[in-house]
Amino acid sequence: MRRTSRSISLLTTFLLVADIGVSQAALPTASVGKNCSKLSASTKVGGVDLVCTYLANKMTWQVDTFSQYVAQWKDISKIEKSKPVPTVPLNILYSPTVNQVLAKKVLAALISAARFWQDRYLPKSPMPVLFLTEKDKDWYLNTLTSIGQNQQELDDKSAAFDQEVAHNGTRVNGAGLAGRPDNQYFQFFIGTGTTATDLYSLQVAAHEYTHAGQFGFENPSPADYAPCWLIEGSAVYYGGMLASSSISDLHFFRKDDVTSQQQLNFQGLTIEPPNRMGAIH
Repeated sequence: MRRTSRSISLLTTFLLVADIGVSQAALPTASVGKNCSKLSASTKVGGVDLVCTYLANKMTWQVDTFSQYVAQWKDISKIEKSKPVPTVPLNILYSPTVNQVLAKKVLAALISAARFWQDRYLPKSPMPVLFLTEKDKDWYLNTLTSIGQNQQELDDKSAAFDQEVAHNGTRVNGAGLAGRPDNQYFQFFIGTGTTATDLYSLQVAAHEYTHAGQFGFENPSPADYAPCWLIEGSAVYYGGMLASSSISDLHFFRKDDVTSQQQLNFQGLTIEPPNRMGAIH
């Protein structure tokens, strides 16, 4: 019984703002799926917004989910702004070669997410936040040692560092909430070839803090009983919502949600991976 209540708790958090889905069965069948003639034209049927959509090689009326997406973003923004700006105890650690101007923009997005999630989680003691580049492996491993990570964590992160650099070179952009349950830290790679902070970087910062909000570092945590697709999917959702400052940003993230091969190929969104915690990022 306790397990069920914890699962419901996390699901309620994910659906914090509103019911995302709209049952098409509740809509007049003569409207949804019916041919339309002007792309992006809109109408309202039974209180539900429809939009003329090019789908399956023809134009038909479909539920305008983006208008719901915008409404949810406004609600989330309102909730965030209604909360006081928290004092987040963070131990900021910059590597010797990282661009601190770019790092501080990512940090601001992390703190903004902390404002939204503060009722669920705020660190009780300074939580390390590492910013580094592809040139700083020795600094990285020494820093992990200094914050109390064990040898297994060092070995895992050393291998992950090499893989990230081999894949992205000077454009490394890996990020994550990592470490043992009793010794967590955030890490953000900002490659030396990166010249500006893009929307992805801000989304990733909010995404990673959302994981902290999900788990809350309770023992056991409600997230321990939730499927990987819910944990990762809700982090993607809230990451985009909290990182957006305009409807244009929302368009960017919504397009990425449905076209990004990286997300579409992430098995944790479709099946429960064998290494469940390793798949959460």
